[in-house]
This record gives sequence, structure tokens and C-alpha cells, in this order.
Amino acid sequence: MVHTRRKIMVATGGANERPISVLSRTVVGILLFHTFACGSPSMTPQRLPRVLLAISVTPVTADAQNYSNGQVQFVGSGTFSQSPSPGPLTFTPPYTGDFTVSDSSIANIVSTGTASVTVECDAGASGSVNIVATASSNGGPVTNVVGKAQLTCP
Repeated sequence: MVHTRRKIMVATGGANERPISVLSRTVVGILLFHTFACGSPSMTPQRLPRVLLAISVTPVTADAQNYSNGQVQFVGSGTFSQSPSPGPLTFTPPYTGDFTVSDSSIANIVSTGTASVTVECDAGASGSVNIVATASSNGGPVTNVVGKAQLTCP
């Protein structure tokens, strides 16, 4: 039995043709397989960020005289571009933000929780205020997303 050694030549133009080693063929084969079977690095799908699209604050309206000690707890939830959605609005990165009261001469924040705020009417004050939740969107079409509820003080 006669064994012949075959050489694969790399065409580099004229007199510069040279044989490729077995190791080189293996590396080239692996690179070609990776590029065509797995996709080139630029073809690898990128996971899009979870974007905050909208905020809802509940209850939407509240009358402080119907709550114990006139303190009302409002809870924020967000609608997101990816699940879980809707979900609690925790105001933690990348969705930083907070709750505010539109008129501190009528009502003020007593305490805050993970996705909530407790608001109390000021003594002797009457009128309505907006409870506003504002958070960063994490790359959406708007920088900040806002949700509102209304508190009526007697």
C-alpha cells in the first residue's frame, strides 16, 4: 500500500504559494464553523433593556377623611417592555425616582416603602393635591415616566 502525502496550497499569488499545515486547516475550519453555524459576533442577538413605559398609582383618587388618621397609602406599579409586566415600581436602578406631592401646603409625605408612599393632609388644610410618581425609563423614548393620583383633603 502506497501512502501519498497531499498538500493544500494557499494561493497568494504566483511564487508565494505555500502548503497549509494540518493545525492551520483545523483552526480555519473551526473559525468557519463558528462564523456560519453560530453567527459572527456582530450577528449575535443582543438583549434589549427592559424599558419602563408607563406608571400607574393606586388608588387613582382618595379622600383622606375615609382613611384611618387621614393617612393614605399610594402604590406605584409600572408597565414594562418585557416581563414581568406590570410590576412593582421599586425606584431602584435602573428605574430611579420617587413620589412627590404637588402642594406641600395641603399634604405631605409621611413615609415611603419599596413601591409605596403614605401621604397625610396638613392640619386645617383643604383642597386636592396630586401624588406624582416619577421614574427613569431605562432607555425608552422618554427619559422620565410619570404617573399621578389625586388626594382630597377635607
